[in-house]
This record gives sequence, structure tokens and C-alpha cells, in this order.
Amino acid sequence: WSDRYERRQDLEGRDYFWLGGRLEDGDEDEDADQRAVREGYAAITPALLDMTDYETIKALGSWRIPNLVT
Repeated sequence: WSDRYERRQDLEGRDYFWLGGRLEDGDEDEDADQRAVREGYAAITPALLDMTDYETIKALGSWRIPNLVT
């Protein structure tokens, strides 16, 4: 993908950024998303976004705070 960011405003006048772009040719692998899209299929990529700081959770476990759940 060739990424392009657009600054937009919501109904309250707050700025946000919209990620757009266009698909570029390149990967001809049989399982490539680009090939599937070019041939009229939907490309679905399961993804997770886990921003949990597990190291800090471990460190908090050493704090002596009553009723702290870790």
C-alpha cells in the first residue's frame, strides 16, 4: 500500500487523521493480498493490537498495595 494521511474534522470540529492510499503492484505470490484484491476477492488479515506493558505489570506486582489485582 502507498499510505496517504488526510486531516479531517469530526462533527464537533476536532481534528483526526484518516489513513488512505492505494494498492501498489508488487507481490505476485499466490497467497498475497494484492493478488486476491486484483482478482476481485476480499483480503482479510486477522490482527491484534495489544498495548499492554507486561513488564510494568510484573513490576507492579512487587508493590505492597492492598487489594491490587495483577
